[in-house]
Amino acid sequence: MPGGVVLIDTDRGDPVPIPELRQLQCRGKQFTLHTGIAARRGEIEAENREHQSTVLLPLRQTRCERVTIWPLCLIARLPVGARSYGGAVREDAAAVRTALQWLGLWIATTALLALVGQLNKAVWVLAVVSAVGVPVCAWRALLVWLGYRRKVRRDALYRASGQAAVDAMAGVEFERYVAAVLRGVGYTVELTRATGDFGVDLIAIRDGIRTAVQCKRQSRVVNGAAIQQVVAGATVYDCTATMVVSNHRYTRAAQQLADAHGCVLVDRTRLARLSRSRTPSTQ
Repeated sequence: MPGGVVLIDTDRGDPVPIPELRQLQCRGKQFTLHTGIAARRGEIEAENREHQSTVLLPLRQTRCERVTIWPLCLIARLPVGARSYGGAVREDAAAVRTALQWLGLWIATTALLALVGQLNKAVWVLAVVSAVGVPVCAWRALLVWLGYRRKVRRDALYRASGQAAVDAMAGVEFERYVAAVLRGVGYTVELTRATGDFGVDLIAIRDGIRTAVQCKRQSRVVNGAAIQQVVAGATVYDCTATMVVSNHRYTRAAQQLADAHGCVLVDRTRLARLSRSRTPSTQ
């Protein structure tokens, strides 16, 4: 069974082969995902709930993140516009920009009040502002750091997903999985908007080369249409290279078209190999 994944029938607690999954779903029967070679009935409920949360559900916040984030509801936030490039949004740009805005606001306010304090011989004003501004700026910097740690954890969980989990992903989730894999091999990744992306789902940057990436998660072989779309959309995003990533194989015509345009094809086997690679990312 691929990836050591075992499906457990919750009614009986017995392992269920993968081919019987559709039959069980058609009968309305429930099953549980369990990782391991052998599954014992008493371990199913506790262990599987944890494994499902790491692969199929959003990440839970740590206690440090909850304690740090909730008081910010009491603090007014500046409007943040993420850096865009042809509709592509750099991940974490909003968080970094927010921290820089708070730091810039504190510096400007401190400088202004210092000037006012000097003119009015009120040095205590600067001390009060510094006492308030330093914790706020440190707080914002801590949030950026926690956000980075959270993204690293999320990417690690995505890369640890087995082939069966990848095949079950929705389109947007598969794009995030591919982005995590590319970051793992040293790319900086930008996400394009969900609609009107001109056939480009991701923009991967490494060594100064911008690569337009189209993600194709489907249950059949990929034809040449995907190559045509990403090659045409690459010019919109000023990309000099193209790539198509899929959880399946490619037709011979698609391979010939990719060779003609210099488009890199990542199939099921190569994607699994990339997910196991560990190259430090620039982002």
